[in-house]
Amino acid sequence: GDDAAYDAIFERHGVIRVYDLPEMIATLQMATQPRPFGAGGLVAITDSGGEREHLVDQASDAGLRFAEISPTTTAALADRLEYGLDPVNPLDAWGTGHDYVSIFLDCWRALMSDPDCAAGAWIADMRDGAYAPGAIEVGMMNSAVCRMARFYNVPSGGYLGLTNSKISDAQAGLEKGMSPLMGALSGVSFVVMGGLLDALMSFDFGQAVIDDEIAQMIKHVRKGMGFSRESVSLDEIKSIGPAGMFAATPETFDRMHSTCFMPDLADRKLREQWEENKSSSIHARAMDKALSILAQPNAAALDDAVDARIRAEFDNLVQGNSTCPEGWTPALASQAPTRKRRVNRRRVA
Repeated sequence: GDDAAYDAIFERHGVIRVYDLPEMIATLQMATQPRPFGAGGLVAITDSGGEREHLVDQASDAGLRFAEISPTTTAALADRLEYGLDPVNPLDAWGTGHDYVSIFLDCWRALMSDPDCAAGAWIADMRDGAYAPGAIEVGMMNSAVCRMARFYNVPSGGYLGLTNSKISDAQAGLEKGMSPLMGALSGVSFVVMGGLLDALMSFDFGQAVIDDEIAQMIKHVRKGMGFSRESVSLDEIKSIGPAGMFAATPETFDRMHSTCFMPDLADRKLREQWEENKSSSIHARAMDKALSILAQPNAAALDDAVDARIRAEFDNLVQGNSTCPEGWTPALASQAPTRKRRVNRRRVA
């Protein structure tokens, strides 16, 4: 039709066609750069397998050729990549996050030195090149992957619920809550998130316990609220009538415990009660719970023989002992709960 005619005219006269403003800006940046392109193809390095596949699809649509890297380049990549990552172009160089800066730089130099390289693309956080697993776009991409997995009836998962925050703070909470919820609503099968901070570079015992509660909330969302004649309780509504007190009925009380998620760490108390319990943060409460767990025997631990066989197959595995670090003491002293007269905090006109 008319669109095909325009494409033919543009191709005949060397016009580059773009479809949105970001693509136009990127095209202008490429057209105004001072160095001409040499012979060869594109090399690219990414920090995500999904991002890599998206790049391959986009390049195919645009008719862009990737460089066919030499055996020397392949060997150089394989020497630096972590176990399980393929030394190919385009390259997903992100593994566990260990020594990722050096790995990315060494792999980038190897790719850019390849004889068939005409240009290179480094795809990561656009401000400073840092890995950004807490970005909302990570949740968006994984959501799309999960929906495709549902379409093909295969399991799916990803590094959702990660954060760039260095400590267990508000940033960690919002980043760890948003992307896994998006994945859950899109049908994700498993999520990697427990206790990880600082783009997978740090582990926090308290954050691991908080993440457990986040995961339970997300599972509660996935479960949904059942809708039936029994759960709607029409007879109870009719018997109580307008302006009645439903909370006093056994049916409502029972459903409050089965329908609502009852958090262990998230604080739902009145401010006065919270202040009486040392005005604690959720991280302080989580650390005490982690200490309590580690102080108990671990029934899920591998026995010594199995642990030795695993370590014989894989070098430099970190110790995974379920023991309390030395000097770790409870942040909140145990105390009997108190109940005082409720303070009326409403303003009087």
